[in-house]
Amino acid sequence: MQKKILVISATAAILLLAALALGQMLNPQGRPSLKPGHGFAYLVWRDDNGWHLRWSTEEKRRNFTGTLQAIGGVFVDAKGVGLEKKEDRLSIAPAEIRFNTWAAGGQDGIDFRLGPKVKSVRFELFIDGDSRPDRVFIGKAGVHPPRNLFVIQR
Repeated sequence: MQKKILVISATAAILLLAALALGQMLNPQGRPSLKPGHGFAYLVWRDDNGWHLRWSTEEKRRNFTGTLQAIGGVFVDAKGVGLEKKEDRLSIAPAEIRFNTWAAGGQDGIDFRLGPKVKSVRFELFIDGDSRPDRVFIGKAGVHPPRNLFVIQR
């Protein structure tokens, strides 16, 4: 019985440490250094002006789709940046933002702030319908999430 309790406690401790480490690794503070139009990618960061999500491409036309969810609260002042009205779709609800956009060269995205009750933001991001966590750069360190579905603590 004691051995079973010890194994459960050790497993819980490992999971807690992994969660804490992942939360620290996904620090959104500061803009990633990837330049607009250099490769294709998502950039996620937070600064004094709020939160920012950008997608960037070189010359090849790509489809960027995704969902952001405000966990425990609502988005405030959410708006598209550089989106084309003809083909890009942006849906902003109080606790969820959905987008389906096309880009070829340059950078487009979304800016937002978080309401006071938001605990975290859940991101699910795709490029050309594929999961590409290696093309997501978070914060000044440009850390990649382990999956295309990830959560960043406030």
